[in-house]
Amino acid sequence: MINVAAIKTPATGSYGMKHVVEDVLGEYVANGELIAAALMAGYPMRYDGGPSATFGMSRRDVETVSKTRAAA
Repeated sequence: MINVAAIKTPATGSYGMKHVVEDVLGEYVANGELIAAALMAGYPMRYDGGPSATFGMSRRDVETVSKTRAAA
């Protein structure tokens, strides 16, 4: 399970986060699927144009999930 705390200031890109989720799930996740899931989960979002968005996700939690998966 991924436990990533929501934070006020969006700083985590959806495209990078989609790769973290793919590593955890072991299957492909579309960027749009990640964006929809993050919005449904209530993460604050900033949209600057283009196909990606930026979310208020704890960078420390994302890095912990990434390191845990890399070590497995």
